Amino acid sequence: MRRPRREWILCWHLYWLSLSICTAAAFHLPGRTYLGNHGVVYSYSHPSFKTNIVLFLSATTKYTERDLDPPKPPGNPSSAADKPKSFRTGQQQRRQPKTRRPRFYWQSVENVEKELRDFWIHVGVTIPEPPINTTTTTTTNNNNNTITKKSNNQKAHPLCIPNETLLNYFGRHDLRAAIVAHGGREELSHALLLPNEFVTIMPGKWEEAVNTSHELQILIQNETHVDLTAEEPPSLLLSSAQSPSSVLPDKSRHRKWFHQEGRKPISYWTQQRIIEELYDYLDEYKDLYGRPSIWCPRPSELATNGRKDLAQAMGRFGGTRRIVELAGLVPFREWNYFEGQYELLLLLKEYLDEYHPTAEKDDILKYQYFPKVAEIRSNGYDRLYNLIQYYSGSKFLSGRLGMSRKYGTNTGGGAIEGSWGHFSIVFAIRLCEFIRSRHIRASPPVRNPVIAIPNQATLQRSGVDGLWLHEKIIEFGGYENVARRLYLEY
Repeated sequence: MRRPRREWILCWHLYWLSLSICTAAAFHLPGRTYLGNHGVVYSYSHPSFKTNIVLFLSATTKYTERDLDPPKPPGNPSSAADKPKSFRTGQQQRRQPKTRRPRFYWQSVENVEKELRDFWIHVGVTIPEPPINTTTTTTTNNNNNTITKKSNNQKAHPLCIPNETLLNYFGRHDLRAAIVAHGGREELSHALLLPNEFVTIMPGKWEEAVNTSHELQILIQNETHVDLTAEEPPSLLLSSAQSPSSVLPDKSRHRKWFHQEGRKPISYWTQQRIIEELYDYLDEYKDLYGRPSIWCPRPSELATNGRKDLAQAMGRFGGTRRIVELAGLVPFREWNYFEGQYELLLLLKEYLDEYHPTAEKDDILKYQYFPKVAEIRSNGYDRLYNLIQYYSGSKFLSGRLGMSRKYGTNTGGGAIEGSWGHFSIVFAIRLCEFIRSRHIRASPPVRNPVIAIPNQATLQRSGVDGLWLHEKIIEFGGYENVARRLYLEY
């Protein structure tokens, strides 16, 4: 039984009244008693009520330490100290990296020079510092003040700027980014406030760096870094500087990309080579699939049959659609639709011969009734059921094939609503087989790669079968009407 509307309104007002009283008691905080670890008791006297309101917050309630401060004397209500305090936890602060340099640190060239020297010391390369001999020059200016200048007679050891491979190997991405920010290694060598002969640049090519860089030769001779060899640059997947163990697996000693056995060499794939190998594949699998060699397969089929390299090459040279146009092949979607329709006609004729046999000799009257879809599935023809659903359902399909969906009615092959006129599935099967046989005899490339209805001249040159097909086409409404029924190119 539903409560009256007046009672609901009364409950609603009582709910908001109690909520406002508790909120006022918690935020005005006129009286507060601390119970140690047990919680806090707030007492509040509202002028409209004769009783005191007591609010207890247990110790499990989430509140900050400032909420437990003793009450302050009332002051300016607009001040921040007298504003209501929140019981929410503070906003989470983002943790900064511990090893991060301060802001604008890398903009200083002196800091970059210092980090470069520390880098070589950290990796174990000791740069010898030759003794510096100074010459003292004393001069007297116009004010009779003595000025002493000291100059170096010997050059200091040159400072080497490492290449990106070495910086990535040791994980110094910050130093690498700083070098890029200063315009690269060439620009940085001019900005280091040193004579140019005191700064050297490690070549980016690994072979040249091994032959010319004294620092890199020291690193290669050091047994600590196992990945550093003179033959090839270190792997970026795993390095001795990043791995705690000194013994690394064999896979980490190789590059990320390297030539594998059976892989085509560089610049092997061209547009013409892709088309040639696609022709060879179609000719090889023509008998296995019973499919014409002018029908282009899907890339997934190529990968399944071990030609994933050909499928990937087709993707790099414009995709399957582009290769199909250049190779003169029938696209997959077109011939797949044609093959599915041909299979549907064969299964439908087989089902009618098995479950609805008749004594009629005329093909139109023999297959004039379209079977019920529920019976097709219950009799185990799941493939036929799925094909009917794919080709727009039984209602549209029966009208397109000139068949009636009402058993026991003398409709005469397609007199139902939505029918395209009388038709014969036996004729449709023979026409599909004729088109298919012509495609099997064809070789790529094809000038007009489509599945089209044959013209009158082609049928008349094909003997008795061609003449019979021509007569039936005229009977069923002409070439254009039959092509529309079977979705053929006209």
